[in-house]
Amino acid sequence: ATTTHVARRMAAECRDLTVITHSFSVATVLAANPTIDVILCPGHYNGREGMMVGVETIEFLQSYNVNRAILGVSGITPEGLADAEAPAAWVYKAMMNRAEETIIVSDHQKFDVPSLAIWARVPDVQRLVTDRAPDGALARALARAGVEVSVAGK
Repeated sequence: ATTTHVARRMAAECRDLTVITHSFSVATVLAANPTIDVILCPGHYNGREGMMVGVETIEFLQSYNVNRAILGVSGITPEGLADAEAPAAWVYKAMMNRAEETIIVSDHQKFDVPSLAIWARVPDVQRLVTDRAPDGALARALARAGVEVSVAGK
């Protein structure tokens, strides 16, 4: 998952952070850095995706205020950001709603890919970090919404 790659970079370069995650792979990668405090959400374990989901997860997230939510997507279209699994989508929405800033990390292969459960609209996002800038209708929707697009490595 893209967020696990971000976590690897964070573990190597960041210090003195608190990270709240529902992902076992993100928690495991971040645990390598003793200066990063990892809080793992409770809930129903989705073994196929390696994440916690469900009512307990969403209620737990309501107890926190965070500076940034760094979230992945199954697909992003001009209509919004979506996940292939509805329970994960509701967790992402709860994370986004508790954050001052929402950063989406996605490779270009998820552009213009509709997915099952829309959890955010394009204007809900402040930044998109990707490997290639989007074009067409998606690029126009991001520009209209004032979403900052950053191409990794540039």
